[in-house]
Amino acid sequence: MSHEEIKGPEKINLRLLVADDDPAILRILKLLLGRRYSSVETVVDGQALMDKFSALTFNAEFIITDNTMPGMSGIEAIRKIRETNTTIPIILYTTDTDRSLGPAARDLGAFLLSKPAEINVLYNLIDKLRIKTDDPSESESSAA
Repeated sequence: MSHEEIKGPEKINLRLLVADDDPAILRILKLLLGRRYSSVETVVDGQALMDKFSALTFNAEFIITDNTMPGMSGIEAIRKIRETNTTIPIILYTTDTDRSLGPAARDLGAFLLSKPAEINVLYNLIDKLRIKTDDPSESESSAA
């Protein structure tokens, strides 16, 4: 009888960039997202998000950011990102209850998700937005 290594499901090939000023949340997100996606990089504030996004060393394909962070907020970082990249999927994942955040995120082509959310809700949203971005026919049909 052979002993085969039991493997989990294949990871989805996706490079995620996650920004949050809470180290505990970053650790949890890196662990949980890393179980499903091939690469997860984390940063601690909006300016670090901009620096990492602009750097050629990590070509992010998806961004998840908190809003309330020191220096530059998540929504400010999204505005700056949208100046150079209008297509990268972005989730504004926050406990911030400011009612203007939803419309502001939508106007910038981002999706607002309130913390805390079950990890499967986050997985499903990432997968839905990733597939929508990867499939041009999906964008055309939702524009109609």
